[in-house]
Amino acid sequence: MSKSLVALLALLPLTYATFCGQSLDSGSTCTDYRCPRNVSGFCVRGLGKGMGCSTNSDCDNDLICVNTTCVTSDQTKGGDQIIGYVAVVVGIVFWGSNFIPVKKYETGNGMYFQWVMATGIWFVGLIVQLCRPNYVFYEYAMIGGVVWASGNLLTVFNIRCIGIGLGLAIWGSTNMVIGWGVGHFGLFGVDKEDVNNPGLNYVALTLSILATLCFALVKPNDGQSADGLKTPTNRSVHSLLEEDPFDETFSKTQQRLFGITGSVISGLFYATNLAPPLHLIDNYQSLTHSGDRVYSNNAIDYVFSHFCGIYFAATIYFAIYCVVRRRTPTFFPDVNYQDIALPALISGAMWACAQTACFIASANLGMVVAYPLMCTGPGLLGSIWGVVLFREITGKRNLGLLALAFALVAGSALCASLSTA
Repeated sequence: MSKSLVALLALLPLTYATFCGQSLDSGSTCTDYRCPRNVSGFCVRGLGKGMGCSTNSDCDNDLICVNTTCVTSDQTKGGDQIIGYVAVVVGIVFWGSNFIPVKKYETGNGMYFQWVMATGIWFVGLIVQLCRPNYVFYEYAMIGGVVWASGNLLTVFNIRCIGIGLGLAIWGSTNMVIGWGVGHFGLFGVDKEDVNNPGLNYVALTLSILATLCFALVKPNDGQSADGLKTPTNRSVHSLLEEDPFDETFSKTQQRLFGITGSVISGLFYATNLAPPLHLIDNYQSLTHSGDRVYSNNAIDYVFSHFCGIYFAATIYFAIYCVVRRRTPTFFPDVNYQDIALPALISGAMWACAQTACFIASANLGMVVAYPLMCTGPGLLGSIWGVVLFREITGKRNLGLLALAFALVAGSALCASLSTA
């Protein structure tokens, strides 16, 4: 063997060590989960699934060495499921409560609100990033944030065309079915997910859809929208129509068609916003070994990139809106934009906590289990707040629908859990 080749081989561990950033003293072990192997006193990247190995320490830390091959460890699944279900509960609590801070405020057409809310989302993402050892920015995960912000923007238009009840039913059901399908069929670059009992998983999805329809049929007493935001007053609506002749340009039938189509598109955007980061999680080993960037199997490492996409898109949309209007967004005279700023920031921060939990739940349970639960649970909790705190939901019909929705959500959660047993 030539001296140059020997020198090159000797430098390989140093090259890996520079990439991983950790050298070892005698008796110590590697602490970086991305670089668990000890080669000549340096931590290097572990071997991926299907690669040859001698011991468990040769493989990535989520794999074990079986018959000289790195394979997935079944021993970690129980812990992952516990983490996943805890994340589902956290997501439901924050998504079901994030509009409480802005409950008493008028939000107008929502353009200003969605931008300030996106600012709160971004700040939570920044805090998450600063708490992580991995400071890599993933542009591909940012696409998911742009997709979500686009769907969120369309809901303003959808509500105006067909109302919150029908809009929620359409985009909520579309979101749930497509999100479940992304995991079940392996769409948009996400690995196909299998459950032990597909029949029960289908039942869980069906019950979740029926629960969403029940929520859409509930009619609050004071004109509140289903998400807890106050709708514009009659004077605000009148001002809007004076400046925007939408109702005079399009017929009621055309507006209904626009609203239904827009709601389906919103549901599609909501359902696919997690696909880019989940694709990176599913393929982190091959992406890391084939490129010069370390990809992570931890969903938290993609949160900041995703939230940057949300803030970027929300800012662009808000800027376009201001340019088109040629003025600051103040044509809703009953909206106090100074008072709503802080509540909107808090609402965005709470939403971001829920979305972070959704990352964790989807990565640990799979979208076929986590998505139906996280789409229906917040609606149930929000309705409970409407009954207990704000007394806006009363009457035998509404309470009966909520009771039925509660039973459907409970049945869906049970079926989803049993489908993985």
